[in-house]
Amino acid sequence: MPKPNNKNNKNSDIKIKNSKSSLSEFVIRKIPTDEEVKNFDEYVRHEKKEEEIDESLSEIYQDAEGNKVNVSKIDIKKRRGFVFWLLSLILMIGFFTAAGYAIYYYLYTSLSADPTKVELTINAPNEVAAGQEFFYELRDKYNTNLLSRIERAAVFIYLNKTGFNGLYRVNSKGGYNVPFGGYKNPLIFDEANLLAVSKLLKNTELYATTFEKILDYAESNDFVYFDPPYYPLNKTSKFTSYTKDSFLEKEQEKLATVFKQLDEKGCMVMLSNSDTNFIKSLYKDFRIETVKANRFINCVGDKRGPINELVILNY
Repeated sequence: MPKPNNKNNKNSDIKIKNSKSSLSEFVIRKIPTDEEVKNFDEYVRHEKKEEEIDESLSEIYQDAEGNKVNVSKIDIKKRRGFVFWLLSLILMIGFFTAAGYAIYYYLYTSLSADPTKVELTINAPNEVAAGQEFFYELRDKYNTNLLSRIERAAVFIYLNKTGFNGLYRVNSKGGYNVPFGGYKNPLIFDEANLLAVSKLLKNTELYATTFEKILDYAESNDFVYFDPPYYPLNKTSKFTSYTKDSFLEKEQEKLATVFKQLDEKGCMVMLSNSDTNFIKSLYKDFRIETVKANRFINCVGDKRGPINELVILNY
C-alpha cells in the first residue's frame, strides 16, 4: 500500500485501494468528525430500538390467525368507546331529568289547568259519602305522603264536604283531625264552583307562608285582605287555632303592626276579626265597621247564626 502524501493531504484525506474490489479507481473519503461519529452511533442505537419495538408489538398484537394487528386503530377505537359512553350517560341523565320535571309540572298544574280530572277521582267517594268508616280511612291517607297531588286535592274536597261543619283544623303534629260530620246527602262535587275557581286561579300565584312576608310583595295601591283566626270572644272560647301553632294576643299584635306598615306603604288594607275590645284597641287609629255575619262552625246548633264581627279598613 502506498504511503499517503503528507504534503498534499495534510492528514485530511486518505486514499484506499481495495485489491479485492471490482473498482479500479481509488475511493477518496473524508475522515468523519467526532460529532458525526456520535450522531451515527445514536442513529444506529435508535434504529435498533425501533426494530425491537416493532418485533415486540408484532408478537403481542396478533389475531387468532397470527396476523399483525394495527395498534393505532385499536387505540382509536378505545377513545371512541369512552367518549361514546360518556355522551350516552350525559344524554340519559338529561332525558330522565327532563322527564321527571315534565311529570312534576303536569301534576302540579293539572288541577288548575283541567279541573275535570278531579271529578273522575272523587266520583267514587261521592257514592259512599255517608260512610263514617270510609271518612276516617281517607283522613288517614290524607295525612300521609302516599297520595298524588290530584288524589290529595280530591280527598281534601271530600273531607271538607263531609267533615264536621266544613272545618279545617290540624293537631300538634300537623295532621288533619276534623271528625266525621254525619251528613245524609252532602254536595261533595260542586262542578260549577270548582270550574269557576280553577278559571280564577289560572294566572294566580299562591304562597304558603307567614303573614309578615306580604311586606316583601305588596306595593303602593295594592289591595290586601287579612282573614286571621278570630280572637276569642270570651275566656271560655277554647278554640283558638286552626293549625298546630296558636294565634292569640302576641300574633294578633304582630298582625296589627304589619297592617300599619302596609298602610304606610300606600296599600289599601282590609281585615276582619271578632268584635272584642282587644281587637278594637289594636286598630283604634283606623276605620272600624261592625257587620252581621253568619257563624256555621259551632258545636251548639242553636248558637249558629248572625253575630257581630269587625271589619277594619285604612280607606
